[in-house]
Amino acid sequence: PNIGGCTGPENVMAGPNARTASPSLPLAAADTADRIAEVERTEFGGRIEAFAQIAANERLQSAVSTRTPGWIERLYVRAVGDEVSTGDLLFELYSPDLVAAQMDYFSARASSARRAEASLRRLEALGMGPIAVARMRERGQPLRIVPVFAERDGVVSELNIAEGDYLPVGADLLTLQDYSTVWVIAEAPQSDLVHLAEGQSADVRLARGGAAVSGEVDYIYPTFDARTRTGRV
Repeated sequence: PNIGGCTGPENVMAGPNARTASPSLPLAAADTADRIAEVERTEFGGRIEAFAQIAANERLQSAVSTRTPGWIERLYVRAVGDEVSTGDLLFELYSPDLVAAQMDYFSARASSARRAEASLRRLEALGMGPIAVARMRERGQPLRIVPVFAERDGVVSELNIAEGDYLPVGADLLTLQDYSTVWVIAEAPQSDLVHLAEGQSADVRLARGGAAVSGEVDYIYPTFDARTRTGRV
């Protein structure tokens, strides 16, 4: 055939079906059949980029508070950022109510197993942990100074006490935060929210550089900021 057109009927094979090009039309205009091409991988769709902030995972947060009044005799964590492991000693507490409750336990133990069990439940309700209870039972007498231990691994994210402080009931003493996983909260433009869905993959790149960290969209907030016209993801 002629490059610019056809001098006569020609069959142009461009796919599974052959077509006959019209002699009155250029070949490019007449050839609308499927073409054969090499299979390759490619990405469809676009990328959505947004600035984000890293926040602590509140599900991995543990608050330590008092259930009985007393005084901090000695403090073993000194500052925010201190790392602790499960079973580490946090502080020692002197509480007249805890001492009295321990004395009641030993009196009850001499009376009946049922009363002793009820006294143990009362000690637990007053905040005496299992390690301290085990030490008391091993010694066979009340602990004047009750040790308080960490119940999980973490980093001290809040510290509201010092040695010698008096602690009322319900005082928030310190908070332990596990940073093994964190939340990344992004501010996505309102126009992009319709393209986002829970379960989608996401890459996080820190401003200081380094390799990207992979994650996925866990939750899309149902509201957006009218001032910035962004929504949190």
